[in-house]
Amino acid sequence: FSSSDSFTKDIVCIVGFCIGMSVNFYAHVRLRNVRKQSDHDEAHKRYFSLEELGCLFKTFVCPQYVFEILHFSCWGVFGATPAHYLFAVGVTAYLSMRTKATYQWYKAKGLVKKSGVQEQAIHYVDA
Repeated sequence: FSSSDSFTKDIVCIVGFCIGMSVNFYAHVRLRNVRKQSDHDEAHKRYFSLEELGCLFKTFVCPQYVFEILHFSCWGVFGATPAHYLFAVGVTAYLSMRTKATYQWYKAKGLVKKSGVQEQAIHYVDA
């Protein structure tokens, strides 16, 4: 890489890392706030639709995992060592499996509704 290519790569990685961290934080805060809205009484637990959780949850099953993958991938490219790349690949594999397991849990609980071609998961908030 020339120095300008390296500088551009660094800027893109830093911006991607910051976006990934910010959206990841937002998704966790959103889930926390929804949990606070839920009653702690077992009889009053309810399902929250994707519309109530926001557009991120309508687009991705687990936006917190997707954006963690983004920020760790940017971190791996920014570090540019085999250890950084290996860690980013490992995190991506792990979080991809977690996302798939979460989606399978939604399907097993009957929390996936079909609307046209797209399936949408409905998040259940455990108090």
